[in-house]
Amino acid sequence: MLHHCEALRRCGVADELAWQIAADYTNSQISAADKMMLAYAEQLTVSPYAIGESCLIELKQAGFQDDQILLINLTVSYFNFVNRLATGLGVQLEDDWDKDELAKLAEITG
Repeated sequence: MLHHCEALRRCGVADELAWQIAADYTNSQISAADKMMLAYAEQLTVSPYAIGESCLIELKQAGFQDDQILLINLTVSYFNFVNRLATGLGVQLEDDWDKDELAKLAEITG
């Protein structure tokens, strides 16, 4: 999760907002459309079999076009693949994170 926070910061997202999104996007100060996009990404990651046409309709109603939904899906699917590949090979992804960063995330998430 920390690498997501760092990626947000590199894209110009303010530090505090990046931490909010990483800790709990549902309660962060982002748009409803962005929350819907992240909910779709989460569902695609956790329970892809539960995604149906209604999920895609909701994304479209939130303002996403077909090509944007495809890009969201491809991006999430790619990272799910890479993470599963790394996990299956025993690769540790976040061992190099600063202990202060881990403490800050723990503080935010309770």
